[in-house]
Amino acid sequence: MNAVSGYFGYPLRFPEYMLIASHGCMALEAVFFAKYFRFRRRSLIFAAIWTLNNDFIDYLYKTAPWYPYLAENLQIIGYLTFWLTLLSIGLIYMIVFKRERLSFDY
Repeated sequence: MNAVSGYFGYPLRFPEYMLIASHGCMALEAVFFAKYFRFRRRSLIFAAIWTLNNDFIDYLYKTAPWYPYLAENLQIIGYLTFWLTLLSIGLIYMIVFKRERLSFDY
């Protein structure tokens, strides 16, 4: 959201740049270390509950970061965030637990 804010001309200060950089580094860390990750189904279930709970709290109780220019679209953003979370959980499940079904060798 911070990067989009900057793109649309809203001023970005140091905290916004720091947030962009820290989230980018966490994403790179996940990519670099993904081959070493091992977890069970119950871990994925716990992470799914935690993440979906976070989405519900953010958008039902309006504790998500506040961007005045996005306020009119907050319901749509919350809806899309929920489905993006489910898509992410589903992809992780398929990649980790259904590898034999995802073979691309022909």
